[in-house]
Amino acid sequence: MLQVLVTIITQLITHFVKTVIIIMEKEQILKKFGEHIKRIRESADLSQDDVVLNGNRITKATVSDIENGKRNFSFTTLIDLAKGLGKTPKELLDIDLEK
Repeated sequence: MLQVLVTIITQLITHFVKTVIIIMEKEQILKKFGEHIKRIRESADLSQDDVVLNGNRITKATVSDIENGKRNFSFTTLIDLAKGLGKTPKELLDIDLEK
């Protein structure tokens, strides 16, 4: 009985650790993408307000959240972000996440 309990607890801990690693990886991807977007915006000499004005429905809060890696956003937001930055979605996605 004790061995069964130890096995179950070990499996639960293993699953928990794997879940935490996946969450951390997602957070790192969002952070790297946000830094990439901020570099694109700054290299185009645009403010977050400029991006909002150039876009359709994107808000300054959304731009800020994306740049800070705090938002996992939709495809339509990607399209609007690209428009606001004067880039194509493909250009925004041209990032090496392995660095």
